[in-house]
Amino acid sequence: MAKRVAVFGASGRIGQAQVRQLLRHGHDAVAVTRNAAILDRPDFAGARVIHGDFSDRSSIRAVLEQVDAVFAQLPSFASPSDKVDYARNLVDAAAEVKLSQLIFNTTMWSPDEPPCGEPHYDHGRLVEDIFLHSAVPVTVVLPVLFMDNLVSNLVKPAIVEDGVYRYVQRPGLLANIISLDDVGRYMIALLDRPDLIGQRIVLGGPERLSVEEMVEIVSEAVGKPLGFEYLPGKEFGEYFFRKNYPHFGTDPAPMMAFFDSFYTFNNYSPMKPFEVDVDRLNKLIPLKATTMREWAAGQDWRTASIQGEVGSPAG
Repeated sequence: MAKRVAVFGASGRIGQAQVRQLLRHGHDAVAVTRNAAILDRPDFAGARVIHGDFSDRSSIRAVLEQVDAVFAQLPSFASPSDKVDYARNLVDAAAEVKLSQLIFNTTMWSPDEPPCGEPHYDHGRLVEDIFLHSAVPVTVVLPVLFMDNLVSNLVKPAIVEDGVYRYVQRPGLLANIISLDDVGRYMIALLDRPDLIGQRIVLGGPERLSVEEMVEIVSEAVGKPLGFEYLPGKEFGEYFFRKNYPHFGTDPAPMMAFFDSFYTFNNYSPMKPFEVDVDRLNKLIPLKATTMREWAAGQDWRTASIQGEVGSPAG
């Protein structure tokens, strides 16, 4: 049955994929954003675009009163205190209107039993618990790593122009990398799964690939051999800062420290945050997910230009 679903965070590429998939699956998509012009593209024709602001509970409630369900993700680089406030505003408004279903996308892994020692992940788990411990029927999804990062402003120009995948993943790192559109499809599947309310579901792609295997697959799609250049955390943080200035002020040091901590954990933790139990996921939500080769073949590698490069600069 078609539902009217509000997507909070719709202007980011993560939210855009959810709006796109809702439309493709015959649902009534309500894209909630502070920048409606971002969604003025043919692939979003049919979506209703309305203003909403996580810091304004009245605007949140006005949206929730009009919909059957909500897909939500918080701004990736909001401050920790802002994320807590945004989460509370959303669940409080949802409880007030007695929303029937909320699917919260963390946009990242987090530990089953915190703390894990990495501040970004531990704070993410704290925010999850605001949703899970609320009076709202909530399911949490935790996608581990996105294929679409390869077509972000951080990565695609280097692939197309320099013939190199330049990133902060260590050589040999394994990941069940997943497409943003598949994350949207999993969230849509949950609209018909009230039995999974209250659960945390880790999402990943169907293959566990090393960085080198991923680069080989993308090389086939690009039509030329690609190199792999590993950037350590601090170096990548400075690279990220340069690419996304002036989003993050004038001092690269905080971003360098963040990526140093975050990717030291991702690269070396025995918790292996980028690996997913795909057999368990398939039993829980049967869905034919996109392989890396299928995804790469569907991208436009003829140009370094970025389509839909909005929202989180992280891609």
